[in-house]
Amino acid sequence: MVAGVLDAGAHAVAVPVADGGDGTLDVLLAAAGGEGTTTVHRVTGPVGLPVDARLGWLADSTAVVEMAEAAGLRLLAVKDITPLEGGLPVMLDGKIIGAIGVSGALSSQDAQVARAGVAAVVK
Repeated sequence: MVAGVLDAGAHAVAVPVADGGDGTLDVLLAAAGGEGTTTVHRVTGPVGLPVDARLGWLADSTAVVEMAEAAGLRLLAVKDITPLEGGLPVMLDGKIIGAIGVSGALSSQDAQVARAGVAAVVK
């Protein structure tokens, strides 16, 4: 749920914002004054399986698409899949005992640092 705040003169004091990921659709619909609706559509998700994704509709028939609805990271909760190269499980004797996450450089560089971290932990 999101909400904006107006002062006595109907000027925005607080306006909901989103970064384009999860929650963007709800924020945009709320910022439109709650005048919009949503419909649910069956689409192909990020790993090729069907997922239900919402599409937003503003009062003037403008469509609002939040890609995270169809391809967001939360949909990658599939066994044995790590959605980012810099995120690696720490394995010992065939069991996951932890994880290392690295971010901030190129994805391939994040992965290189993560692999070095795993190697340092599991000697």
